[in-house]
Amino acid sequence: MRDKTSVDSQLVAVRDIPYGTTRTVAAERLVAQIEAEGPQACLPFAYLVLVEAYAHGGEGRKVLVPYTKVLRLADQQPDLLDAYDAHTLLWAAKWVVNEVIETPEVPVERVDALLADMERRFALAGAGLDAIWYLRTVWADERDAPDVQAVYDAWVATPRDDFSQCSVCDPGDRAGYLYGWGRTAEAVRLIEETLAVGERCLSEPADMLSRLALAYLDLGRTAEAVVAHRRTLAELDRAEVPLVGVRGKVLRFLARVGAYDAVLRRIGDDEPVMLAPGESAGYRMGALIALGSAATCVAAAGSPDRELRSMAAGTSTVAQYAAWCRAQADEIAASFDARYGDDHVTRRVAAAWSLDVTPVDLSVLTATGAPPSAPDASTAGVAHDPLVDQQDGRRGSVSRDEPAGPVATAAADQAPDSSPTSLVDAAEAAVRRGHLAEAAPRYAEAGSWLVADGMLTDAGFVFAEAAHCAQVLEDHEGAHTTFARAVDLLRAGGAEPALVAPVVRAWTPSACAVGDGEAALDRLAQTAAELETDGAARGGRDEVPVPVACARQREAAAVADVRARALATLGRWDEAVTTGTQAADALAGLGAWAAAGQASWLVGRLLARAGQVDDAVDRYRTAAQQLGRAHDREQQVKVLDALVGLLREAGRHAEADEVVTRLIG
Repeated sequence: MRDKTSVDSQLVAVRDIPYGTTRTVAAERLVAQIEAEGPQACLPFAYLVLVEAYAHGGEGRKVLVPYTKVLRLADQQPDLLDAYDAHTLLWAAKWVVNEVIETPEVPVERVDALLADMERRFALAGAGLDAIWYLRTVWADERDAPDVQAVYDAWVATPRDDFSQCSVCDPGDRAGYLYGWGRTAEAVRLIEETLAVGERCLSEPADMLSRLALAYLDLGRTAEAVVAHRRTLAELDRAEVPLVGVRGKVLRFLARVGAYDAVLRRIGDDEPVMLAPGESAGYRMGALIALGSAATCVAAAGSPDRELRSMAAGTSTVAQYAAWCRAQADEIAASFDARYGDDHVTRRVAAAWSLDVTPVDLSVLTATGAPPSAPDASTAGVAHDPLVDQQDGRRGSVSRDEPAGPVATAAADQAPDSSPTSLVDAAEAAVRRGHLAEAAPRYAEAGSWLVADGMLTDAGFVFAEAAHCAQVLEDHEGAHTTFARAVDLLRAGGAEPALVAPVVRAWTPSACAVGDGEAALDRLAQTAAELETDGAARGGRDEVPVPVACARQREAAAVADVRARALATLGRWDEAVTTGTQAADALAGLGAWAAAGQASWLVGRLLARAGQVDDAVDRYRTAAQQLGRAHDREQQVKVLDALVGLLREAGRHAEADEVVTRLIG
């Protein structure tokens, strides 16, 4: 029999793995081993590790089995649970009750019993009741109980304790219920007060901001709604977790303001996350409502036959996709209605499907990308950070730690003077606060002044900054126009090709988004050719300095990687695999392990999509090794999740287990 210390260390190693398939499989394997081989003293902790993996790893519908097992141990062999196990069990009760509420197969009586048992255990432990009243509110709202708002008031009046929602989630959750019951002004006031404090967690302030944008629309406060929406997008760009609920509210906002191109882009990008397999039925139904109601708005606006790419429903028209989502949502709603013995869930779906549309212009930049007062306004563009990480779209210059202030103060700074330096300083300050819509026009105005002063290269980089701000906020049309201006200025100013190339790479996603993908491929090819130009042709020198040559090699490989991504976006899969493989190998040869790992990961996904399992497995393994050399554990585990999932789908469970074993040692 293995000793408890070594087994506990393995369980701790599992908890160090980011949530996802790999962590879940590792937890399942260890639980099975401990059940078969012991030691029994490790079982409570093992079951709780598995509950946590299921609850936060996208497989919440499985939490009840291990939770029930640990409850049995707590009742029949309480000596097996140490103080940490006992404390974690109370936390796990919150996760489990939340999940079973969202699972229609669990009868009402069982949910009631679990909630009563949770309250009993909290009382025996001397814990506070805030978590109990929170879950009672969740349950009463789900059942459409007549006393739900009275239950909510009791929750709000209950003192916070160690098992309460976090200090940011708590007001966000309360505001969500107020908004859902039509108490919109109260919800807005609570969110604004909370945002003013500036605290953060994994899901906040993104969740509050996305709800605030919708609430402002309801109140007719359109300008503030747009600011809240833009700040939501900036928070999504920096988020470390999927934030499925936030993505759903963003979709509904875009549909309600008539931003139909953005709706279709987000459906294509977000659907795989929003409809991930394994989630509880209630969460899936919510995602289907967001996706389908937004698609319905697009169809109703005169584009029912527009093609939409969907991993879940296959290629279809917008109208067909909307109908597919509605049928799926109604089926889940019917299963909930059967649990409750009425039709209130079906009626909720129907009510949520109808969205009032009031067109709003979400452009971040003007058509020229600069205010009318700026010089050269007729030719100015809009821009992006040339140092942007092409793999995850995050800005290196954005502070992830500085709290954002309330929406009402988003544009409260005094306008800077019109010197380029002051404008850029003001733009950078706005970026650090997450106010990209405020930063973009200031960058663009600074660029226009720099053009007037003949500083073309500097202007190009500043316009690139402005374009990226627009890109993050999904003004791809403005970003596309401004990136074009930035690249023209950089080339006119004689910028080194290795400095122009990152801007061209950053431009490509927006170009593809607005239907300019084929031209983007041509621009990437031109950029690759410029990177190969010798020093004599560009400057009369006999040879290119070593640092410049290395920079060009690195950029040539990065350009090939972006070209592979553009080819994949255009559906040219075979070319994307060939180009992506060349890029990954070139980046690895240069020691750019993080970029090489991302490029190999792309190739692995494309090969898996094509059904070439063996080749996909090899490329996933390569990607994981490369990301390991880059010491990027989070991204490495995401690749391993894909690898383990692919191996299990192919019936190669022993290989999948081997991957997990190596990860946890």
